[in-house]
Amino acid sequence: MMELPAAPMPFDNILSNRVIFESNNVDEVRTQIGQYFAPHDIRFLDERRRTLRTSLRRTKIGSTAISLLEYGGNVMIDPGKMENFYLVHLNLGGECEITHDGGHMVVGQSHAAVCSPHRPYRFWWQPQSSVLAIQIPRKRLLDHLRDITGTAPRREIDFDFMLDLNSPAARGFARLLGYLLNDADNDYALSSDSLTAEPLENSLLTALLRAQPGSHQAAMSAAGGCPAPAYVKRAEAYMRDNLHRPVHVDEIAEFTRVTARTLTNGFNRFRGESPARYFLGMRLAEARERLRSGGAGATVSDIAFELGFHHLSSFAATYRERYNESPSHTLRRSLPRSAPN
Repeated sequence: MMELPAAPMPFDNILSNRVIFESNNVDEVRTQIGQYFAPHDIRFLDERRRTLRTSLRRTKIGSTAISLLEYGGNVMIDPGKMENFYLVHLNLGGECEITHDGGHMVVGQSHAAVCSPHRPYRFWWQPQSSVLAIQIPRKRLLDHLRDITGTAPRREIDFDFMLDLNSPAARGFARLLGYLLNDADNDYALSSDSLTAEPLENSLLTALLRAQPGSHQAAMSAAGGCPAPAYVKRAEAYMRDNLHRPVHVDEIAEFTRVTARTLTNGFNRFRGESPARYFLGMRLAEARERLRSGGAGATVSDIAFELGFHHLSSFAATYRERYNESPSHTLRRSLPRSAPN
Protein backbone atom coordinates (compact mmCIF):
# COMPACT_ATOMS: atom_id res chain seq x y z
CA MET A 1 0.00 0.00 0.00
CA MET A 2 1.17 3.51 -0.68
CA GLU A 3 1.70 6.11 1.99
CA LEU A 4 -0.29 9.31 1.72
CA PRO A 5 1.79 12.50 1.47
CA ALA A 6 3.43 13.60 4.73
CA ALA A 7 1.32 11.22 6.85
CA PRO A 8 2.85 10.69 10.31
CA MET A 9 2.77 6.88 9.91
CA PRO A 10 2.39 4.41 7.01
CA PHE A 11 -1.11 3.28 6.09
CA ASP A 12 0.01 -0.35 6.29
CA ASN A 13 -2.04 -3.07 7.96
CA ILE A 14 -4.74 -0.57 8.88
CA LEU A 15 -8.02 -1.83 10.30
CA SER A 16 -6.47 -5.29 10.65
CA ASN A 17 -8.83 -6.08 13.52
CA ARG A 18 -11.89 -4.73 11.71
CA VAL A 19 -12.56 -7.30 8.99
CA ILE A 20 -16.26 -7.30 8.02
CA PHE A 21 -16.23 -9.91 5.28
CA GLU A 22 -14.19 -11.52 2.53
CA SER A 23 -15.73 -13.18 -0.50
CA ASN A 24 -15.24 -14.13 -4.16
CA ASN A 25 -18.97 -14.57 -4.81
CA VAL A 26 -20.37 -11.75 -6.95
CA ASP A 27 -23.89 -11.89 -5.52
CA GLU A 28 -22.64 -11.91 -1.94
CA VAL A 29 -20.28 -9.01 -2.65
CA ARG A 30 -23.05 -6.97 -4.24
CA THR A 31 -25.39 -7.61 -1.29
CA GLN A 32 -22.83 -6.99 1.45
CA ILE A 33 -21.29 -3.85 -0.06
CA GLY A 34 -24.78 -2.57 -0.85
CA GLN A 35 -25.74 -2.81 2.81
CA TYR A 36 -22.77 -0.74 3.94
CA PHE A 37 -22.66 1.76 1.08
CA ALA A 38 -25.52 1.85 -1.45
CA PRO A 39 -27.29 -0.59 -3.78
CA HIS A 40 -25.26 -0.86 -6.95
CA ASP A 41 -24.53 -2.80 -10.11
CA ILE A 42 -21.26 -4.69 -10.69
CA ARG A 43 -20.06 -5.16 -14.26
CA PHE A 44 -16.91 -7.04 -15.24
CA LEU A 45 -14.84 -5.11 -17.74
CA ASP A 46 -13.26 -8.31 -19.03
CA GLU A 47 -15.95 -10.97 -19.42
CA ARG A 48 -13.25 -13.66 -19.73
CA ARG A 49 -12.03 -12.93 -16.19
CA ARG A 50 -15.10 -12.78 -13.99
CA THR A 51 -13.26 -13.19 -10.71
CA LEU A 52 -13.29 -11.26 -7.44
CA ARG A 53 -11.22 -11.34 -4.25
CA THR A 54 -13.23 -8.83 -2.26
CA SER A 55 -12.55 -7.75 1.30
CA LEU A 56 -14.05 -5.06 3.50
CA ARG A 57 -12.59 -3.68 6.74
CA ARG A 58 -14.48 -0.97 8.51
CA THR A 59 -14.62 1.25 11.58
CA LYS A 60 -16.68 4.22 12.69
CA ILE A 61 -15.70 7.53 14.24
CA GLY A 62 -19.00 8.74 15.63
CA SER A 63 -21.39 8.52 12.68
CA THR A 64 -18.62 8.70 10.06
CA ALA A 65 -17.57 5.31 8.65
CA ILE A 66 -14.07 4.60 7.32
CA SER A 67 -13.70 1.49 5.16
CA LEU A 68 -10.78 -0.25 3.48
CA LEU A 69 -12.27 -1.89 0.40
CA GLU A 70 -10.68 -4.15 -2.21
CA TYR A 71 -12.66 -5.82 -5.02
CA GLY A 72 -9.74 -7.76 -6.47
CA GLY A 73 -11.20 -7.57 -9.96
CA ASN A 74 -11.43 -5.35 -13.02
CA VAL A 75 -14.97 -4.08 -12.46
CA MET A 76 -17.27 -1.10 -12.90
CA ILE A 77 -19.35 -0.18 -9.84
CA ASP A 78 -22.47 1.86 -10.52
CA PRO A 79 -24.30 3.09 -7.40
CA GLY A 80 -25.93 6.08 -9.12
CA LYS A 81 -26.52 8.82 -6.57
CA MET A 82 -25.31 8.07 -3.04
CA GLU A 83 -27.96 10.32 -1.60
CA ASN A 84 -27.32 9.88 2.12
CA PHE A 85 -23.62 10.59 2.43
CA TYR A 86 -20.56 12.41 1.15
CA LEU A 87 -17.74 10.08 0.11
CA VAL A 88 -14.00 10.75 0.25
CA HIS A 89 -12.27 8.19 -2.00
CA LEU A 90 -8.51 7.65 -1.52
CA ASN A 91 -6.53 4.99 -3.37
CA LEU A 92 -3.89 3.32 -1.23
CA GLY A 93 -2.98 0.94 -4.04
CA GLY A 94 -3.61 0.91 -7.78
CA GLU A 95 -5.87 3.44 -9.46
CA CYS A 96 -9.59 4.00 -9.89
CA GLU A 97 -11.37 6.10 -12.47
CA ILE A 98 -14.49 7.90 -11.30
CA THR A 99 -17.01 9.47 -13.65
CA HIS A 100 -19.97 11.69 -12.85
CA ASP A 101 -22.40 13.84 -14.82
CA GLY A 102 -20.04 15.79 -17.01
CA GLY A 103 -16.62 14.96 -15.61
CA HIS A 104 -14.16 12.27 -14.66
CA MET A 105 -10.85 11.82 -12.89
CA VAL A 106 -8.29 9.15 -12.12
CA VAL A 107 -7.69 8.64 -8.41
CA GLY A 108 -4.13 7.60 -7.64
CA GLN A 109 -1.16 8.57 -5.53
CA SER A 110 -1.47 12.35 -5.69
CA HIS A 111 -5.23 12.96 -5.85
CA ALA A 112 -8.32 11.75 -4.05
CA ALA A 113 -11.97 12.37 -4.92
CA VAL A 114 -14.74 13.96 -2.89
CA CYS A 115 -18.15 12.77 -4.09
CA SER A 116 -21.27 14.76 -3.20
CA PRO A 117 -24.73 13.22 -2.65
CA HIS A 118 -26.54 15.09 -5.41
CA ARG A 119 -24.63 13.56 -8.34
CA PRO A 120 -24.56 10.08 -9.90
CA TYR A 121 -21.17 8.33 -9.97
CA ARG A 122 -19.52 5.32 -11.53
CA PHE A 123 -16.30 3.75 -10.24
CA TRP A 124 -13.89 1.79 -12.46
CA TRP A 125 -11.64 -0.50 -10.38
CA GLN A 126 -8.41 -2.28 -11.22
CA PRO A 127 -7.72 -5.70 -9.66
CA GLN A 128 -4.98 -4.16 -7.49
CA SER A 129 -7.09 -1.18 -6.36
CA SER A 130 -7.16 -0.71 -2.59
CA VAL A 131 -9.43 2.13 -1.51
CA LEU A 132 -9.94 4.00 1.71
CA ALA A 133 -13.55 5.22 1.64
CA ILE A 134 -14.78 7.79 4.16
CA GLN A 135 -18.58 8.02 4.38
CA ILE A 136 -19.87 11.17 6.08
CA PRO A 137 -23.64 11.28 6.60
CA ARG A 138 -25.06 14.18 4.62
CA LYS A 139 -26.99 15.67 7.55
CA ARG A 140 -24.02 15.27 9.91
CA LEU A 141 -21.72 17.31 7.67
CA LEU A 142 -24.32 20.02 7.02
CA ASP A 143 -25.04 20.28 10.76
CA HIS A 144 -21.31 20.56 11.46
CA LEU A 145 -20.93 23.34 8.91
CA ARG A 146 -23.88 25.12 10.55
CA ASP A 147 -22.19 24.77 13.96
CA ILE A 148 -18.96 26.24 12.58
CA THR A 149 -20.50 29.16 10.72
CA GLY A 150 -23.53 29.86 12.93
CA THR A 151 -25.90 29.75 9.94
CA ALA A 152 -27.68 26.88 8.20
CA PRO A 153 -26.27 26.12 4.72
CA ARG A 154 -28.57 27.37 1.97
CA ARG A 155 -27.93 24.29 -0.13
CA GLU A 156 -25.89 21.11 -0.35
CA ILE A 157 -22.15 21.57 -0.04
CA ASP A 158 -20.76 21.45 -3.57
CA PHE A 159 -17.19 20.24 -3.08
CA ASP A 160 -14.59 20.40 -5.80
CA PHE A 161 -14.34 16.88 -7.18
CA MET A 162 -10.55 16.58 -7.00
CA LEU A 163 -8.68 16.67 -3.67
CA ASP A 164 -4.99 17.51 -4.09
CA LEU A 165 -3.23 15.33 -1.50
CA ASN A 166 -0.08 17.45 -1.74
CA SER A 167 -1.71 20.66 -0.51
CA PRO A 168 -0.76 21.68 3.06
CA ALA A 169 -4.35 21.43 4.30
CA ALA A 170 -4.79 17.97 2.74
CA ARG A 171 -1.58 16.76 4.39
CA GLY A 172 -3.03 17.84 7.73
CA PHE A 173 -6.21 15.92 6.93
CA ALA A 174 -4.09 12.84 6.10
CA ARG A 175 -2.14 13.08 9.35
CA LEU A 176 -5.34 13.19 11.39
CA LEU A 177 -6.80 10.33 9.37
CA GLY A 178 -3.65 8.27 9.95
CA TYR A 179 -3.94 8.78 13.70
CA LEU A 180 -7.61 7.76 13.74
CA LEU A 181 -6.98 4.62 11.68
CA ASN A 182 -4.16 3.45 13.91
CA ASP A 183 -6.16 4.26 17.03
CA ALA A 184 -9.10 2.21 15.70
CA ASP A 185 -7.11 -1.05 15.97
CA ASN A 186 -6.37 -0.53 19.66
CA ASP A 187 -8.41 -2.37 22.28
CA TYR A 188 -9.13 0.95 24.01
CA ALA A 189 -9.60 3.10 20.94
CA LEU A 190 -10.70 6.66 21.63
CA SER A 191 -13.20 6.36 18.79
CA SER A 192 -15.02 3.60 20.68
CA ASP A 193 -15.67 5.90 23.66
CA SER A 194 -18.80 8.05 23.29
CA LEU A 195 -17.10 10.88 25.21
CA THR A 196 -14.25 11.18 22.71
CA ALA A 197 -15.75 9.87 19.44
CA GLU A 198 -17.77 12.99 18.66
CA PRO A 199 -14.89 15.47 19.17
CA LEU A 200 -12.65 13.27 17.01
CA GLU A 201 -15.30 13.15 14.30
CA ASN A 202 -15.74 16.92 14.50
CA SER A 203 -12.00 17.38 14.00
CA LEU A 204 -12.03 15.11 10.95
CA LEU A 205 -14.98 16.96 9.41
CA THR A 206 -13.40 20.35 10.06
CA ALA A 207 -10.15 19.15 8.51
CA LEU A 208 -12.02 18.08 5.38
CA LEU A 209 -13.92 21.38 5.14
CA ARG A 210 -10.61 23.22 5.40
CA ALA A 211 -8.75 20.94 3.00
CA GLN A 212 -11.26 20.75 0.17
CA PRO A 213 -12.46 23.85 -1.71
CA GLY A 214 -16.17 24.19 -2.40
CA SER A 215 -19.30 26.23 -1.93
CA HIS A 216 -18.85 26.27 1.86
CA GLN A 217 -15.67 28.33 1.84
CA ALA A 218 -17.20 31.80 1.81
CA ALA A 219 -19.47 31.00 4.78
CA MET A 220 -16.56 29.59 6.78
CA SER A 221 -14.39 32.59 6.03
CA ALA A 222 -17.12 35.09 6.90
CA ALA A 223 -17.81 33.37 10.21
CA GLY A 224 -14.18 32.85 11.10
CA GLY A 225 -14.66 29.12 10.79
CA CYS A 226 -11.05 28.69 9.67
CA PRO A 227 -8.70 30.16 12.31
CA ALA A 228 -6.43 32.80 10.84
CA PRO A 229 -4.84 36.15 11.73
CA ALA A 230 -6.88 39.31 11.29
CA TYR A 231 -4.95 40.31 8.14
CA VAL A 232 -5.98 37.07 6.41
CA LYS A 233 -9.63 37.72 7.23
CA ARG A 234 -9.34 41.34 6.05
CA ALA A 235 -7.85 40.05 2.82
CA GLU A 236 -10.75 37.63 2.40
CA ALA A 237 -13.25 40.43 2.92
CA TYR A 238 -11.43 42.54 0.32
CA MET A 239 -11.53 39.61 -2.09
CA ARG A 240 -15.28 39.15 -1.58
CA ASP A 241 -15.81 42.83 -2.38
CA ASN A 242 -13.80 42.55 -5.60
CA LEU A 243 -14.96 39.32 -7.17
CA HIS A 244 -15.80 41.26 -10.33
CA ARG A 245 -12.16 41.81 -11.29
CA PRO A 246 -8.70 40.23 -11.01
CA VAL A 247 -6.74 41.71 -8.11
CA HIS A 248 -2.97 41.43 -7.71
CA VAL A 249 -1.57 40.18 -4.41
CA ASP A 250 0.31 43.49 -3.93
CA GLU A 251 -3.00 45.38 -3.94
CA ILE A 252 -4.47 43.03 -1.34
CA ALA A 253 -1.34 43.28 0.80
CA GLU A 254 -1.47 47.07 0.68
CA PHE A 255 -5.11 47.00 1.81
CA THR A 256 -4.34 44.65 4.71
CA ARG A 257 -1.21 46.63 5.66
CA VAL A 258 1.19 43.70 5.52
CA THR A 259 3.85 42.75 3.00
CA ALA A 260 3.00 40.50 0.09
CA ARG A 261 5.35 37.88 1.57
CA THR A 262 3.58 37.95 4.93
CA LEU A 263 0.21 37.70 3.22
CA THR A 264 1.36 34.76 1.10
CA ASN A 265 2.82 32.94 4.09
CA GLY A 266 -0.39 33.53 6.05
CA PHE A 267 -2.60 32.12 3.32
CA ASN A 268 -0.34 29.11 2.75
CA ARG A 269 -0.40 28.33 6.47
CA PHE A 270 -4.05 29.00 7.32
CA ARG A 271 -5.84 28.49 4.01
CA GLY A 272 -3.59 25.89 2.41
CA GLU A 273 -2.89 27.85 -0.78
CA SER A 274 -1.56 31.16 -2.04
CA PRO A 275 -3.70 34.34 -1.98
CA ALA A 276 -3.89 34.31 -5.79
CA ARG A 277 -5.07 30.71 -5.90
CA TYR A 278 -7.55 31.29 -3.08
CA PHE A 279 -8.98 34.39 -4.77
CA LEU A 280 -9.27 32.56 -8.08
CA GLY A 281 -11.19 29.82 -6.26
CA MET A 282 -13.61 32.41 -4.83
CA ARG A 283 -14.22 33.92 -8.26
CA LEU A 284 -14.73 30.51 -9.86
CA ALA A 285 -17.12 29.52 -7.06
CA GLU A 286 -19.11 32.72 -7.68
CA ALA A 287 -19.16 31.97 -11.41
CA ARG A 288 -20.39 28.46 -10.68
CA GLU A 289 -23.15 29.78 -8.42
CA ARG A 290 -24.31 32.19 -11.13
CA LEU A 291 -24.17 29.51 -13.79
CA ARG A 292 -26.20 27.11 -11.66
CA SER A 293 -28.87 29.72 -11.03
CA GLY A 294 -28.62 31.46 -14.40
CA GLY A 295 -31.87 30.34 -15.97
CA ALA A 296 -33.11 31.26 -19.42
CA GLY A 297 -31.19 34.07 -21.12
CA ALA A 298 -27.98 33.60 -19.13
CA THR A 299 -24.79 33.02 -21.10
CA VAL A 300 -21.35 31.81 -20.12
CA SER A 301 -19.70 34.84 -21.70
CA ASP A 302 -21.88 37.35 -19.81
CA ILE A 303 -21.21 35.68 -16.46
CA ALA A 304 -17.49 35.38 -17.17
CA PHE A 305 -17.21 39.05 -18.17
CA GLU A 306 -19.18 40.16 -15.10
CA LEU A 307 -16.52 38.51 -12.94
CA GLY A 308 -13.56 39.91 -14.87
CA PHE A 309 -12.71 36.81 -16.90
CA HIS A 310 -12.08 38.41 -20.28
CA HIS A 311 -10.42 35.43 -21.98
CA LEU A 312 -13.18 32.88 -22.37
CA SER A 313 -10.98 29.99 -23.44
CA SER A 314 -8.73 30.47 -20.41
CA PHE A 315 -11.76 30.80 -18.12
CA ALA A 316 -13.31 27.62 -19.52
CA ALA A 317 -10.06 25.66 -19.12
CA THR A 318 -9.55 26.84 -15.52
CA TYR A 319 -13.19 26.15 -14.67
CA ARG A 320 -13.01 22.64 -16.12
CA GLU A 321 -9.80 21.92 -14.23
CA ARG A 322 -11.49 22.79 -10.93
CA TYR A 323 -14.98 21.34 -11.46
CA ASN A 324 -14.33 18.60 -14.01
CA GLU A 325 -17.01 19.98 -16.30
CA SER A 326 -17.30 22.91 -18.68
CA PRO A 327 -19.09 26.16 -17.75
CA SER A 328 -21.59 25.51 -20.54
CA HIS A 329 -22.43 22.11 -19.05
CA THR A 330 -23.08 23.69 -15.64
CA LEU A 331 -25.33 26.28 -17.26
CA ARG A 332 -27.25 23.68 -19.26
CA ARG A 333 -28.04 21.73 -16.10
CA SER A 334 -29.63 24.87 -14.63
CA LEU A 335 -32.07 25.29 -17.50
CA PRO A 336 -35.55 23.75 -17.34
CA ARG A 337 -35.99 20.79 -19.62
CA SER A 338 -38.42 21.15 -22.48
CA ALA A 339 -41.61 19.14 -22.18
CA PRO A 340 -41.77 16.20 -24.60
CA ASN A 341 -43.85 16.69 -27.71
